[in-house]
Amino acid sequence: MADRDHLKILKAGVEEWNEWRQANPHIRPNLRLANLRGFELSRMNLSECDLFGVCLIEADLAGSDLSASDLYGADLYGANLEGVHLLASDLSGAKLSGASLSEANLVKVNLYGAIMVGANLSWSNLSQANLHRASLPVATLFGATLVGVDMEWSDLTGADLRQVNLRGADLYKADLRSADLTEANLSQINLYETNLARSRLIRANLSDANLQGLNIAGADLSEANLNQAHFRQVRFDEATIWPAEFDFTLLEAQS
Repeated sequence: MADRDHLKILKAGVEEWNEWRQANPHIRPNLRLANLRGFELSRMNLSECDLFGVCLIEADLAGSDLSASDLYGADLYGANLEGVHLLASDLSGAKLSGASLSEANLVKVNLYGAIMVGANLSWSNLSQANLHRASLPVATLFGATLVGVDMEWSDLTGADLRQVNLRGADLYKADLRSADLTEANLSQINLYETNLARSRLIRANLSDANLQGLNIAGADLSEANLNQAHFRQVRFDEATIWPAEFDFTLLEAQS
């Protein structure tokens, strides 16, 4: 349970809370399981806080610092997290559906198994983050940076991934059916047994990518860069659209 004194200071507002944090850097605030639904918490110093299981439904946390905080199992449905700092925080199992995390710092964040249906992560930085088995159907990640991210077994069906940077990411067995990856950087990515059926990969960079077992049935790869991509047991059909200069002998040689 949350510490009553800590909760009281938090409810006093951003100035009093931030002053208390600055005066007591040795204290780790305990707000676990607190009900902060709809609270105004923008620009607050919530770094290294215990926020385990906290209810932050539709709370406003814009511009706040939540770096290295424990948000395991937290409910952030519809919350405003625009521009927040969540560097190395634990959000595994968290509920973030409908939340806005645009331009957020999510470097090395743990989002294992997080539920993020329809979340907005446009222009956010998720480099080296853990999104293993995360659920992000119809989420918006336009322009996001996801270099080296772990997205094995994640659900990105219908997601907006235009202009994302996924260089060196691991999407083993991820589901990206009907996702839009127009102009995405997918160089050196692992797409082993990934499902990209009916996806848009127009002008995407797939150079030096691992495409073994990839499903691109009905996908549009117009003007995509497939230089030095590794083909083996790639699944496609007559509806798959290939780059104009694609070398089909690469597919004939796969076994």
